[in-house]
Amino acid sequence: MTLAGWGMVVFIVGVPAAAITVAMGAAAAAAAATIRPSVLKVLLAAATAGIGVGVLVMISAALLGRQTGPATLMYATGTSCVCGFLAAAVFIVFAHAVLCLVSQHCLHDGSMHLWQKELVPWSQRRARMLVCSFAWVASLTLAVASVLIFKMNVHNPTLHWLVGTFSPPYAYSVENLLLLADVSGPFDKRIGETERRAEAYFREQKPLFAEAVQNFTLHPYFAATSTPINDALHERATYYEAVGKRLQSMANLLRTQGRDDFRIEKDKCAMFRFLKRNRLPIPPILGQWSDKSKFLSALFTASAFTNNTRWPVFIKFCHLTQGSACSTRAIPSLEYVRDNWAELKEFVEQKWVMRADDLTRPWRADSNTLTDVVLPGALLQGPFELTYSPVLEKQVAMELKVEVLWGRAYLARVIVDDTDALLYRRKDGRIEVELTHSYLDSILARMHLVPMGHWWNWLSENPAHVRCAWDLAERTARLIGADQIRIDIFISKRHPRDCMINENSLSSGEMYIRHGPKMVQLWREPYRHNWVRQMPSDSPPVHLQGMTSDNYSHEEL
Repeated sequence: MTLAGWGMVVFIVGVPAAAITVAMGAAAAAAAATIRPSVLKVLLAAATAGIGVGVLVMISAALLGRQTGPATLMYATGTSCVCGFLAAAVFIVFAHAVLCLVSQHCLHDGSMHLWQKELVPWSQRRARMLVCSFAWVASLTLAVASVLIFKMNVHNPTLHWLVGTFSPPYAYSVENLLLLADVSGPFDKRIGETERRAEAYFREQKPLFAEAVQNFTLHPYFAATSTPINDALHERATYYEAVGKRLQSMANLLRTQGRDDFRIEKDKCAMFRFLKRNRLPIPPILGQWSDKSKFLSALFTASAFTNNTRWPVFIKFCHLTQGSACSTRAIPSLEYVRDNWAELKEFVEQKWVMRADDLTRPWRADSNTLTDVVLPGALLQGPFELTYSPVLEKQVAMELKVEVLWGRAYLARVIVDDTDALLYRRKDGRIEVELTHSYLDSILARMHLVPMGHWWNWLSENPAHVRCAWDLAERTARLIGADQIRIDIFISKRHPRDCMINENSLSSGEMYIRHGPKMVQLWREPYRHNWVRQMPSDSPPVHLQGMTSDNYSHEEL
């Protein structure tokens, strides 16, 4: 059967199915209306009524992102209607059954703040659970599916809006608050073990950070942007809340005082200039360009690679710092440039006009306020030492994303082989690594120590690799004067003392499982006890530190 034929079939079947899906949402909304009115119930009803339509729009947007034409339109619309109907039906039945069983004791003792504390008839409890289950599970599904399709480079305005709308609350509630872990904790002992190990590590490290503060000098910019973290946040503030409050303060300083110290993170060119100026080890920078035509000419004529002796070389854009921008491009050889010039030129032209958009994070608006003032630019970065992965059977970059507070490293996140890990350096110098087997394990906070025989054991067997990364991250954080910062370090198995800085982040969206709130405690403690020592108030902007009067106005990488 032709595409048009299949389109007609699925369209005839799918449109009524879509109508049923929306009707199911409307019925749940009507059920909510029978419960005593409250803002929460109104919101649940609205979300429930619209969720079926949202699922259909998202799938249609994905399917139509690369194809056009009447037949394709009919096929995609019908298919999305069928998928939306089936998904809604399955999620309602499954979520209703599971969540009712899990939450029965909560409904009776009134411990769930979503429900009234008095006992209610079963019919009303069932209606409430149906509304909540449908809206909650379908919203999560829409968020996950939107982000996954977005990462497949299927881009269009509808999908972009969906990702920007649903991804931030999903990241905040599921990846930051770990709500699924809280629900599953009583039924999974590994979740409890992960929490206990995190608490034990925090108690061991806390006195060491109290000592580190005494030898740390804070830049005035960070004093101004981080003090609200202690003053304005509640006692059990999460990592995302602290980062969001800092970015809010940075945006306010930009608007009111024109302070652009945030360029140490949000402008890659300014960041690498700082690192080179302060003689910190980085992969070689072959050049930096602020003019698109000159950059394209340097690539085409190969003058950009004059001083290069090793491949691959990486194109990076100064004004694009979010991973979702997909703005890093590896160039494996000079021949690759000649053979793929049209595609490479299109890539550069597309990224040059692209504006940074932190659309998957709760602090999107404030982050975009900062990056909007960064002018387009590009740089070429040379290679770094790779490490062989027996799992992927190829050379890979081993990067430790080291979280540093008050000049002392706390932990590092590592992502290799599609494996997510947290790495710790214990008080006695031992190195420990905790792994998760999947993304589901991460959002459920189910971690386990690296087993014997795992190829990552070399990190524990020779602490020199981690010691190099820890020392370099701490040295960099002290030079910057940041109370909290993430420093990303490349390490090599063959050369444990040759670690290098890749980049940094003042607004990390990494998942730290149960360690996030504990890092916020360490971040806030010195402000509470007035332990903080500041640099002079007339210190140069963060990203310009280390400059002399001779090179203050003109500086090249």
